[in-house]
Amino acid sequence: MVTDLISLECCVELHDAKYYGEYDDHYASKIQAAYRMSTQKKLYAHKRQVHECAAQVLQALYRGVGARRRYSEMKVEREKNLFDGLRANLDHATANTKDPRSRARELSKEVERRRHVFLMQVLQGYVAENYVLDEFRVSAQLVREIYDEYGVVVGCSTNFGDVVASYLANDFDPAVCACVGDNPHASTPPRQFSNREVSAALLLGLEDQCDDTFGLSSKARRLTTGSQTWSKQMTLEADESTPPRRMLKTCLAFQQSNRNRLAALRLTRKAAGQKSAHLVARNFRDVLSASFDSFDSCRAAWETEIRVRHDQQRLLDMFSVDELVHH
Repeated sequence: MVTDLISLECCVELHDAKYYGEYDDHYASKIQAAYRMSTQKKLYAHKRQVHECAAQVLQALYRGVGARRRYSEMKVEREKNLFDGLRANLDHATANTKDPRSRARELSKEVERRRHVFLMQVLQGYVAENYVLDEFRVSAQLVREIYDEYGVVVGCSTNFGDVVASYLANDFDPAVCACVGDNPHASTPPRQFSNREVSAALLLGLEDQCDDTFGLSSKARRLTTGSQTWSKQMTLEADESTPPRRMLKTCLAFQQSNRNRLAALRLTRKAAGQKSAHLVARNFRDVLSASFDSFDSCRAAWETEIRVRHDQQRLLDMFSVDELVHH
């Protein structure tokens, strides 16, 4: 019924427009515009839906690819850590951990260098303080006394001076044995050793110690050197009076005595280190003054040249221009 009414109205309007000569297809243009707008809206909605679906798919793909890459990297890192013996974790600070043998070897070299430098500075400072010598010459007895007293500062044994003196003696030189004390009735004068000889003997003595200063044990030393043989001195304990560990765990008296022993050793190291501080400082000042000798000589030469030029200029200023021309 509604459709018939609309068609009747359309026919009436068309008849009036044709009869009066004013044909205006108003309804047709409105319907066509509405149809065109609906089709464009459907096309736009379809494109928007396609774009949204594509963006969601791309985001899912990106997340999946990133997750897969992270999983692969983590898997490779875990395999590397397992292969290296769990020496490193995912932390960046320890990701590039070196081989334990090379790290122990580097640590051993640095420890030996620091101990050697300190003990040589103590000896050189003592010689500079008590002797006026143009050339460094010391006896084995002096080396024994110095290193017996100050060797405990860097963790050496209390008889470290005897070890260094034995390497200086080399078990064959009777003169050195006499100066060390093996043959007090020998008439040969004690031999004097140079800086290079004492340094070499000190290196051998440090290598023969059971433990290093800063925690490198004899097992780590054997790992770095690769030697499987134990010397007689290495088989001995650091302190033979120390009770075994099983007794330290069960007996309170042994625990107290061990604590007292460690405290006494710590106080001994502290006292020896305080006594050796001025010797190390004196050696350091001597090294600095020796480095400035060339600068002082150069500065003295410059000063002499400047004084000569100043005297010449003052002499020239005493004359007039005519006198200088005639001269």
